[in-house]
Amino acid sequence: MAGSKFSVEVGPAARRQLKKLPKAAQKSTISAIEKLADDPRPRGVEKIQGYPNFYRIAVGSFRIIHHIKGNTVVVVVVRDRKDAYRGLDDLDTKLNGAISELREVIESQIPENQDSSYAYFAGLPKIF
Repeated sequence: MAGSKFSVEVGPAARRQLKKLPKAAQKSTISAIEKLADDPRPRGVEKIQGYPNFYRIAVGSFRIIHHIKGNTVVVVVVRDRKDAYRGLDDLDTKLNGAISELREVIESQIPENQDSSYAYFAGLPKIF
């Protein structure tokens, strides 16, 4: 998005969860995720209790759980509200896993003759 204040990355697990949603829910959820680039704490956002910098937004009966660090937003979980909070005791592990998987995907797309640490990650803040 041009002029966006934040970089939004959707973790691989969240992508898989997003694909499992009904088509109508996918459309509204993707729209909400895209809007996080302009405002990662939109109206109605709730902080996840006990997890600094983790937030959730409601999109119909679905929940998007994301992490904010600097100018980067990482979407970690996209689930139905009845299941959204299961297994959140290891949110930091989920975040680290999402970041590692995203880095692997990005590095695999960089030509061998380019320094991957500079080519893509130079502009991203170190999250962990």
